[in-house]
Amino acid sequence: MTGEGSPAAETEKNGCVKVKLPEDQEEGLKFTGLSKEELLKVAGTPGWVRTRWALLILFWLGWLGMLAAAIAIIVQAPRCKLVPEQSWWHKGALYRIGAVAAFMDSNGDGTGDLAGHMASLVPQRLLGVYHTLLFTIPGTPVTNYGDEIGLRDEPGQAQKSDPQSLLSLYRSLSDLKGKERSLLYGEFQPLLSSSSSVFSYLRRWDQSERFLVALNFGESPAEVTLQDPLVPPEATVVLSSDPSRQAGVSLGLEKLTLHPSEALLLKFPYVA
Repeated sequence: MTGEGSPAAETEKNGCVKVKLPEDQEEGLKFTGLSKEELLKVAGTPGWVRTRWALLILFWLGWLGMLAAAIAIIVQAPRCKLVPEQSWWHKGALYRIGAVAAFMDSNGDGTGDLAGHMASLVPQRLLGVYHTLLFTIPGTPVTNYGDEIGLRDEPGQAQKSDPQSLLSLYRSLSDLKGKERSLLYGEFQPLLSSSSSVFSYLRRWDQSERFLVALNFGESPAEVTLQDPLVPPEATVVLSSDPSRQAGVSLGLEKLTLHPSEALLLKFPYVA
């Protein structure tokens, strides 16, 4: 052990030992690199000059190539169609509330029932099908007061809180009709169906999202084969009149199975 005043004790502090390398070893660890004169001499050689020029030319050629490609993409991109001018009655459903004579009078008392005119003309199981047809074909849908309920024995207040009710389906269809361009003023393309009880068609507008509508008027399930170049292999469920069908699920369109009396609305993106 060394005393407190010894040289060894001065080099130790808190258990650490300071080791000093000899000056010749310390100088050997230094990296000096090339001097300025040596760098200028190397930079001026023909090989490095040609390399710098080649890299500079490649940089500008690449930049000009990307600029030309961007311009070509913009020029060749398909133009969007002009949105046709529409009056206010073209942008949503018309709701008629004063035509009492249009309502069904089941007991002959001269006052219409709660059910609207549609409910008095079509079977109850097809109310969702006809609502979907009304809101997805070209034109302005017109409904009577009570059509959105469709049931004489169920008040509208009870349907407001039921997401699977006819009223909820009516509201969803009305909302889609007012905001989707393909449903507002898109082209109407009927599709050939392999089932006699199914009516299907496409609604499409320019580069907007496409909609496929399949309506099963039969009382039994129907398997449909849709053969058309405009129909993709699969599409996403937007809504259905059948509560057991979940929205947001992708369905294959090569063999599409519809539930009894089901109205099915599907969507798929535009592909150039």
